[in-house]
Amino acid sequence: MKTFQWLLHTWQEAMFGVFPRTIITDQDVAATNTVAKVFPNSAHHFCMSTSHISHEFDDFKSEFIKCLHCTMTLEKFETAWIDLMKMYNLEEHNWLRRISMSVFVTQYDKVVDARYDKVREKDYKTKHSKAILKTLHLMEDEIAKMYTKKIFQKFQEELIQSQKFISEKNEVRDGIHIYKVHLFQRQIPAYIFLF
Repeated sequence: MKTFQWLLHTWQEAMFGVFPRTIITDQDVAATNTVAKVFPNSAHHFCMSTSHISHEFDDFKSEFIKCLHCTMTLEKFETAWIDLMKMYNLEEHNWLRRISMSVFVTQYDKVVDARYDKVREKDYKTKHSKAILKTLHLMEDEIAKMYTKKIFQKFQEELIQSQKFISEKNEVRDGIHIYKVHLFQRQIPAYIFLF
């Protein structure tokens, strides 16, 4: 425990005395107790990496994710967890035996909440900041109000790229409108669209 304390205090000194907002460790009891003492105001999460198991079994990770995300009740989760342990013969696995289900679920909930917080933050930024418009299209302004910044930027890039193309109405045949689309000042390649 003293080694962990020394390590965390030394790390804090290296970070100019700034406490970490979040710290992630394995479920070692000594590390958990030391983090609580040295960084009492930091959010402490446990590592949920399955890499030390999934390297043994190709499809463990996908089955693990199904167990976490596709069970809607505690009973279904516990049943799926037991089935998963039996399927891969992991009932005696050292790392998994140390996991307290309540601690695991609590930590997992924290991870999910943190992801939702990031989504809510992006939504807030989208709704309370103005995107930089790069065209005169009204559609760009409307889309900027609806999409997150990241998705809007992808849309905006596509919109800008689309301005390099010209569409010409060729003819109307049996009520079907035929358009020729090509790059500005280039006739080839040309694409034909029917509406």
